[in-house]
Amino acid sequence: MAGKNKKNSKGFTFIEFLIYIGIVSVVVSTFIAFNINIIKGKSKITAIEETTQSAVFSMEKISRSIRDADSIISPVPGNSSSSLSLTMKDSAKNPTEFALVSSDGIWKLAITEGESSPVFLTSDSAEIAELEFLNASYENTPGTIMARMTIEFHNPLEREEFEFERTFYLTENVRK
Repeated sequence: MAGKNKKNSKGFTFIEFLIYIGIVSVVVSTFIAFNINIIKGKSKITAIEETTQSAVFSMEKISRSIRDADSIISPVPGNSSSSLSLTMKDSAKNPTEFALVSSDGIWKLAITEGESSPVFLTSDSAEIAELEFLNASYENTPGTIMARMTIEFHNPLEREEFEFERTFYLTENVRK
């Protein structure tokens, strides 16, 4: 036994060290990539939720106003416009108008009732890309409005995870 070399088993060889570093690197890289994907997914969901909530709130307000209106001022039957003007049963709200207004470079939907100042219906994180009101009324009817609104998440840094756009549609009748 005196002639045999004793191998020290208490240390690591260089190869074992490289394998250990490789395994740790793969595990850490996978963990980081997984967390980045979770953060991007949460950002996408936030963009979808904020934009959708803003659009749904706006379309519901337009719908209620059309139902409660006495008549449609503009657009005239058969025509379309980027704004809507209504005569309301409550004279203090005459006219009630929905239109696009630029605020800090963001196109927002605003409502003006009578002599009051415009009130924004869409949030700062949502931008109206397109808005159209079509008066689809038949002669001698109270009136029908069809609305189409394309809304997108305001994304000034143009980050991919915040890109979101959706078009919403509405058809509503004046109820006398």
